[in-house]
Amino acid sequence: MKKIIMILFVLIVMVSIQADNNGVISGEFLLMPTGPKAFSLGNSMIGYYNDPISLLYNPANSSFFDAAAISLGQTRYIFDTKMEYFSFTIPFSKNNSLGIGVNVFYTDPIDVYTWADPENSYDQYDVSDNLLFINYSRLFGNLSIGISGKFYKEEIANVISDTFLIDFGVAYKLNKGGFGFSVQNFGSGLTFDNDYRTYDKDSEYTAKLEKLPLNILFGGSYEAVKNLSVFFQGNMATKNTFNYSAGVEYKLFDILPIRVGYTNVDEGGFGAGFGLSYTFRKTKLTGKKVDILTLDFDYSYVPYGDLGDIQILGVTLLFK
Repeated sequence: MKKIIMILFVLIVMVSIQADNNGVISGEFLLMPTGPKAFSLGNSMIGYYNDPISLLYNPANSSFFDAAAISLGQTRYIFDTKMEYFSFTIPFSKNNSLGIGVNVFYTDPIDVYTWADPENSYDQYDVSDNLLFINYSRLFGNLSIGISGKFYKEEIANVISDTFLIDFGVAYKLNKGGFGFSVQNFGSGLTFDNDYRTYDKDSEYTAKLEKLPLNILFGGSYEAVKNLSVFFQGNMATKNTFNYSAGVEYKLFDILPIRVGYTNVDEGGFGAGFGLSYTFRKTKLTGKKVDILTLDFDYSYVPYGDLGDIQILGVTLLFK
């Protein structure tokens, strides 16, 4: 336990030092909710242990999967933008787990117009954010410690910048829930317009380093009564105000999860959704039935006021 306390202390000190050094902030994509469960629960996912996408919130969560698990889905965002994700985790020994995932945010092709011909477009450009992560976690009794290495790339009108980041996390699982703490996005920022000096070789222009948002997450979950769980989360990102979120999930008839959540953001603070969860079973020679696979379909709806509404679809496979 003393070692764990020391690890947490070192992480907090490192966060404080990096936060003081942060300047311009880019990479808001790294703070966006991912997946239908996140949107319908107000983004309070750090204590959600039944979806591999929770590795984006706490890399220690992969230790709590007894077998392989897959999660994938799409978010139809505002202004004709989309987010697509895939996450996979698997235990490779009794106390060790690996995970991998991809998260992409992109726009439809955007027409390019010029002053010479403002009526017609002869070219298009794209805007995208791309995240690839590899995760490892180890279980010590009910306590898990995890780390994720992330490759992050932004592309804006064919100008590309990328970097490597690291997430750390700890999680403690209880019979009726658990709690966790994580620090996201350790690493360097992004530098755009590296070719600027090709237009003016005598210029002393230096491309500005765009810092990425260092983010501290903490929270958990608790099963208040049978089939009714409460989720809560707080996070503080560099140069941003403190955000809190909470959500409730009730599984009706053991197969229909209904979710509602809230977060204190300017737009899209309320979310709601539902799903269909079905467990496939097989019968052994002894006549006993055992679980082999749980299949989840999930949907969420979030109103964004004048900006429009968003809808999110996702599928999760939990092997037993």
